[in-house]
Amino acid sequence: MNDLKAVKLTKSDLQTPSPENEVAPFPFWESSKEDFLSHFSNGRYIKINKNAYLFRENDPPQGIFCICEGVSKLARTGKNGKEYIIRFAQPGDWLGVSGIYHGTHISDAVAIEPVKSFFVPKDEFIRFLNRNSQFSLNVMKILCDEIEKAENRITALAQKTARERVAEILLNLQQVYGIDNNKYLNILLTRKDLANFVGISNATLSRLMSDFQRKKLIRIKNKKIRLLDLKKLSTLARIAAV
Repeated sequence: MNDLKAVKLTKSDLQTPSPENEVAPFPFWESSKEDFLSHFSNGRYIKINKNAYLFRENDPPQGIFCICEGVSKLARTGKNGKEYIIRFAQPGDWLGVSGIYHGTHISDAVAIEPVKSFFVPKDEFIRFLNRNSQFSLNVMKILCDEIEKAENRITALAQKTARERVAEILLNLQQVYGIDNNKYLNILLTRKDLANFVGISNATLSRLMSDFQRKKLIRIKNKKIRLLDLKKLSTLARIAAV
């Protein structure tokens, strides 16, 4: 992992979609798509292939990304080489903002499925910050929200068992991403990503998920997860019933 700083976004990672496939970005304030785009003349829509990096930890930021479609993971690599997933980014989330302030990105951002994003170059983003106080306040709110989420995860890792954390994460994924027509979670994670997000080994996650299935708390089909008993999962996670 010593080559992280040398890795840049490539044309295979970022491809400009045709206009008919463009999707509206999610602004920091309520406004039309046209109004938002008018502030960033150099902004552009891009496509990020599955498993491609939006940016890497310790790289200098090139700009920020507003996720329009798809899901990305934000992760850091420990000294032991193990990946620790901080959170998943969904449509409406802005990535790379903290890197603008730090001078380098503090985590990797990787597309776990094909992603469409609106990209704003760093210099243009900073210029807009400097001349728009409301925009700056909203950026500060985003950073504060990220800190709060990180603190909540640290608390959960420290105070809850692996079983409780898995139950809580499953409930959180359903709350954030919703369910499809068959009531399965609207996010498809690999077993490894889910284990890294909970902070446990793959073997421990497999054992717990099998136990949850035996107790009819969840159902797994074609790698997709359906929550069957929200009340029992909430009790197990030690959180208010969903």
